[in-house]
Amino acid sequence: MASSSRAHRLGNTQRHCTDTLCLLLFVVFLLIYGSMCFLAVTLGHTSILTQPTDSEGNICGQGSYQDRPNQFYFDISKCLAVTGPSSLVRCPTRKVCVKTCPTQYNHYELLQTEEDIGISKATTRSKLVCVYDYDPLRDDRTIVQIVQLNLCAPFTLESEPLLNRCLPSILVNLLPDMTSDQLNISSALSLLENGVASTDIHTNLSQSSTNEMNTHVFQISQFTQIFGIIIKDIQKTWSTVCLFLFVGVCLMLMYILALRCIAGLITVISIMAFMIILFVISTYCWYTVYSGNDILYATYTVTHIINDYIRLRTIYIGIGSITTFLFSLGLLMICFLFNRLRLGISMLEQASQAVFCALSAFLLSPVIIIAMVLLTLTVVFISMNLSTIGTPIFRVVDAIPGCCDNYTNGNYCIPEQFKKYNYSEGRCEFQDFGFDENYFEYQYNSFIYKLMVFTLFKYQKYLQWFNIFAYFWIGAFLYAFEEIVLAGVFSDYYWSNDKTRKMSPLPLLNSIFIVIRYHIGSIAFGSLLIASLRFIRLLLNYLNEKLSKVDDNIIFRFIFKCLSCIFWCFEKFIKFLNKNAYVLIAARGYGFCKATRKVFGYMLSNCLRFFVITQLTELILICGTITICSLNAFLFYRYLIYTNQLNQLIIPWAPMVVLIALNYLIISICFSTFDMAVKTIFICFLEDLDINDGTVERPYVMNNDLLNLIGKANALNNKNIKQKKVKLQKHDISKK
Repeated sequence: MASSSRAHRLGNTQRHCTDTLCLLLFVVFLLIYGSMCFLAVTLGHTSILTQPTDSEGNICGQGSYQDRPNQFYFDISKCLAVTGPSSLVRCPTRKVCVKTCPTQYNHYELLQTEEDIGISKATTRSKLVCVYDYDPLRDDRTIVQIVQLNLCAPFTLESEPLLNRCLPSILVNLLPDMTSDQLNISSALSLLENGVASTDIHTNLSQSSTNEMNTHVFQISQFTQIFGIIIKDIQKTWSTVCLFLFVGVCLMLMYILALRCIAGLITVISIMAFMIILFVISTYCWYTVYSGNDILYATYTVTHIINDYIRLRTIYIGIGSITTFLFSLGLLMICFLFNRLRLGISMLEQASQAVFCALSAFLLSPVIIIAMVLLTLTVVFISMNLSTIGTPIFRVVDAIPGCCDNYTNGNYCIPEQFKKYNYSEGRCEFQDFGFDENYFEYQYNSFIYKLMVFTLFKYQKYLQWFNIFAYFWIGAFLYAFEEIVLAGVFSDYYWSNDKTRKMSPLPLLNSIFIVIRYHIGSIAFGSLLIASLRFIRLLLNYLNEKLSKVDDNIIFRFIFKCLSCIFWCFEKFIKFLNKNAYVLIAARGYGFCKATRKVFGYMLSNCLRFFVITQLTELILICGTITICSLNAFLFYRYLIYTNQLNQLIIPWAPMVVLIALNYLIISICFSTFDMAVKTIFICFLEDLDINDGTVERPYVMNNDLLNLIGKANALNNKNIKQKKVKLQKHDISKK
């Protein structure tokens, strides 16, 4: 038994820092991860993932090329010949940064013809797009010779920037009046081919890749048009959607208030509705099976094939068996676990009262969600930096054998050194960011900088795994912080003798202060367990994919699937255990191990109570979510009709779907807080039974309704009752 000083509400002076070793480990981990993030951001080049680069590795729109934000391809036909998402990034042609994209079609042979008939150089050569630091007006060679030396592009097209890359306008601006037959890559290529026959654009494309690109472009166009209509409809009704989001929040609070007053009635209605639905589905399935209505008929139409599929006997038997089992299980629970259902109803009432005594608790979940979004963006940004660590790597391209001394295609090269030889064939072009010791020796003298880049680049893969683990641990830490703070708020309500007057004036802030002051180590401990299990599951899935590519052994795949399933179940159990342990940590100041041990003991000795209260809470919250979303959607629909807004919408269901989705999100966030309140009240109830015995020294903290429900009483209450009975008897005697 605990001492009487710990039998009730725990003061700050009675607490101590818990799990300090895990706290130190977490701090060291954050320092290491922060250092890695700093180096990754310093040495990474994420701009190459969003901003285009030229053939020399310069990022368009940055540095000395700040006034040249767009990338121009000398021969874009080579880009069109390569399918896939990397076609524009790994395009095998010279690329330069330009201020603006070309606005008209020009071809070097046509320009040469114009120059031959007497048109000035200033007119013809000003239309060329050339390499940096080269002025074709000062070159006495012909335009043909200049293009053959790859100093200027052979042609230009009417182009527009797309992601800062100059692409043909016919591909960028898909005209809305074009039909599906016209809206394809073939029409663009035929236009290019008619004007630029000598560049062999169309011949570089296979028919299969052209057809594939046709399909993608048309699908994107259709999706873009539909998406635009949906956005316009949402914009028209945005104020109404916001209004009914507020209505949904009000309905949610009314539902929680109803649980405070008529939790029993709501529970009975929810259980009856659930049982009726199960009974109807089960009856229909078995009737369909035994009446012979599930017989298939021969047909080849898509509709009939789908109908045949859903009328299969096995599907009806499966659904019927599941619903029958759930219906039978529900009947058994109602018959044999009635008292525990009453306890669950009482817990819902107490949780509702606790929530209304601390409405500020609803503010914590949105803050944690915002923090998780920021964490996700940070981890993705760090991953992008890690993947682009290094310096520009240049390789030789377009070199013929024996043209460039010892250089061959694919060899590392340094642009400044390569230009000195003035090779007529072959170029030294930027390929990627990485580590090349020869380039470092030439470009950098700092040994420390070289060592950092080399280390991060060499262990880049392991650092990516470390980044993922950091995401798991910090994310689990944030959710655990939310759970333990909410547990502190609602446990403060439970352990207060006067539930409304003796709670902390600012329960949420007070709970946050206590958690940060005393229990960060316990949160780090619990979140480390969750992060480790998630990381192990991720590694198992990764190894399974790798081994299946090398040797698709069914035995190994089965073993990995089983291990992954085991760790998934173990993770769910640990999460459930942690969530309940956090209640005891927040309420009684225990360390993580002691709280977990006590909760596990409570689970073993009260397994039926845990099962009933958990499932009952889920059922009540699911029914509440469905009811609130449905009612709010119906009110929204009637309001649109009443205000004549429905007739102005092209796709009327679009705003309603948005409203239901946002409403569901908000309600789920709020109900997760209510669910934590139920768990907190229940664990505190079990702890109350464990550390108190109803004597004058250790009276129960629970209210009289719970005491009567479990057949317990406080000695002080019994004494007061006896005194009242004696007074009443004396009063009756005096009257006589």
